[in-house]
Amino acid sequence: MIALLDVLILIAIVAAVLYFLRPGVPSAEAERLNKVLNELQRQRRMFKTALAKPLEEAIAYGLELRKLLPRMAELERLLRQEGLEPATIRRLQAHRDALEQTYQEGVRFLENFSAELVLWQGPQMPGGLSHLQDLRTALRETLSQKSPQ
Repeated sequence: MIALLDVLILIAIVAAVLYFLRPGVPSAEAERLNKVLNELQRQRRMFKTALAKPLEEAIAYGLELRKLLPRMAELERLLRQEGLEPATIRRLQAHRDALEQTYQEGVRFLENFSAELVLWQGPQMPGGLSHLQDLRTALRETLSQKSPQ
């Protein structure tokens, strides 16, 4: 009887740990990015070699954009803390707003790029592709910055 009770307790502990470790419900921002990344991957299979490099770069950019989500969530968590000084709140809000703007601009670009691919007839590169390198450079700079604490 004691062994059965020990097994049940162990199962309950494992279930509790798994419950708390499971990923949360993705935010609307994450869903939007996931949707466009899935579409770009579908287009990569469709276009195969014709646009392989630009599509790989766009997908890599989207995966880099995903790294902003935990930072934005952390800033939101910090902003909900009580007792922060007004100057700290302003700096945190400014940093959060900058990350949000970078993220939204990147997702918008990927959505537009994906839509441009539907219209692409070749042999010229799809519209907006030249802007991708500028966005990737700006994102890398943003990701390399430390969060203000």
